[in-house]
Amino acid sequence: MTLRPEPGALTPSQMTAGQNRIIFCSVISMLFWAGLNERVVSLLLLRLNPAVTDSTLAFFFALGPATTVLTALTSPAVDLYGKKRIMVPFYLAGAVFLALLIGAPLTRGWWGPTGAVAAMAVLLAGYASLRSLGFSGWFPLVNDNVPDESRGRFFGRLRTSWQIMLILCTIGVGTFLGQHPAVWRFQVLFAVALAANLVMTVGMMAIPEAPVSVQSEVRRFWQRLSVPFRDKVFVNFLVFGALYNLAAGLVGPFGIRCLKGTLGAGDNVVVWMDTLSSIGAALTLPLWGRFADRLGSRALFAVLLPPLALVNLLWLWVTPSGGAWPYVVGAYSVLHGICLFGVGVGITDLMLGSARTGSRSAYINIAFVANALAAGAAPFLGSFVARATAGWHGQWGPLTLDATRWVFLARVPLMLLPLLVVARLSRRHGGHVGEALQRLSATMMGLWPFARKG
Repeated sequence: MTLRPEPGALTPSQMTAGQNRIIFCSVISMLFWAGLNERVVSLLLLRLNPAVTDSTLAFFFALGPATTVLTALTSPAVDLYGKKRIMVPFYLAGAVFLALLIGAPLTRGWWGPTGAVAAMAVLLAGYASLRSLGFSGWFPLVNDNVPDESRGRFFGRLRTSWQIMLILCTIGVGTFLGQHPAVWRFQVLFAVALAANLVMTVGMMAIPEAPVSVQSEVRRFWQRLSVPFRDKVFVNFLVFGALYNLAAGLVGPFGIRCLKGTLGAGDNVVVWMDTLSSIGAALTLPLWGRFADRLGSRALFAVLLPPLALVNLLWLWVTPSGGAWPYVVGAYSVLHGICLFGVGVGITDLMLGSARTGSRSAYINIAFVANALAAGAAPFLGSFVARATAGWHGQWGPLTLDATRWVFLARVPLMLLPLLVVARLSRRHGGHVGEALQRLSATMMGLWPFARKG
């Protein structure tokens, strides 16, 4: 357990051990995420100040993605000094802000509801900033331990493992919070998140790291950051990722608003919808990992983006009258989890595969920052859509339209927009779309006689 890279190239046995330790750290990170994700924070904010605005909630949803721009600042240092030497110190420093966050709700008694929300914003911003500065080493460290030919299968296994952990955690969090939780219950979740963060950070030190390798001609800071932007194929990937994450993050707090404000759901139900998304993801992620390895990431995008867009239409059938809304929202959550996390496998596979040797951390972290910034801007775009359509509401048969539903409706064309860029992505790392879809179609047609007999 050390911060130093290995003296030589990683052996297959070291890579295997590293993959297992990466999965361990990722599973522990889900325990952290379950106690300190945007939904839990938003539910606490609504408990501290019921009058909190959509824009304020959007700020908290955007806080983590927005601070990822700091990842670019430490990205060149990763190639120069090593991954763990950057990650671990910043992660440990961020734990101080997590410890202070546990007591942040108590400030409501001194500064009122608005002051308590502001205190949480400051502490979460401090933690997110330090985490982003350290995160620049994570994906390059993963890349050291995962061979190119098995990357899709590994990420299918990795994401399945932490989705199973996430299922257990969200069930536990929803049960622990109950329908109308007291503030101290959120503080317990923050304490669990702090403990998980420390365990995860110590676990990272046991992951093998390849030797530092730097190309001398790109040793300067700004030179290293500019290399990916001169790669036209990679720039196309940045555009694709930004469009996709803008659409994916559009709904932000609006699902919470609809569940609590319109449908009257308890805090536990809001958390349990994440459980259903994780169940859908866990059941299908191994399939999507193999799909990406055999047919390519571009084909995966072509298959999953259309249903991911259309599933948003289910929200038009969600009404508080009758008892059907839990089933409709539950169906949305499962289908959304299947498609959303499947696309995530393809994006991660293409991001790591496209990174050029010698500038891997610059490639990987610039892609990560671009995706995160788009995801951070998305809730504000959702707030704009909600304000612009505030007066456009009504009931047409079984369909309901209000400001929240318009956000989900706007997500449909936005989610289809990245398809325009798919053909411009790397064929070497993303596969040939036409050939892959023909093979998939032939396989499906070959199975049809057996399905009909069954």
